[in-house]
Amino acid sequence: MTSESMKIVLLIDDDPTMIEMVEDFLESHGYHVIPATTGEQALIKAEISKPDVLILDVMMPGMDGYDTCRHLKKDPRLRGVPVIMFTAGADPKFQQRAFEAGADFCISKPFDLDRFLNVVSMAAAKRVKPSPPS
Repeated sequence: MTSESMKIVLLIDDDPTMIEMVEDFLESHGYHVIPATTGEQALIKAEISKPDVLILDVMMPGMDGYDTCRHLKKDPRLRGVPVIMFTAGADPKFQQRAFEAGADFCISKPFDLDRFLNVVSMAAAKRVKPSPPS
């Protein structure tokens, strides 16, 4: 796979073990993963890296995943980037809240790796590139 065709995934989670596991798994399937540990860091890295997919944990210190998603979707350069939100929390309204914040896909932790890879592949295929400024 050439570096030009490699999809970039921005992975935002405050759990270093989860980041390492997901990063290793996705990179073994041809994705380039850029980790971030806070919502604030994610906003900066998204601007710089122009990812094809964002994977965003809900429960993080400071700006949670819902707020991070809303901020990302407000940016015209990033709103076309599909967001996969995931959580280990037991909030019964997780999916509703995630979709209201702008998420495209939702996954609960722990997740089946094959299903997770399928969702990441669907999200990468859904990526809408921003229109050039007129």
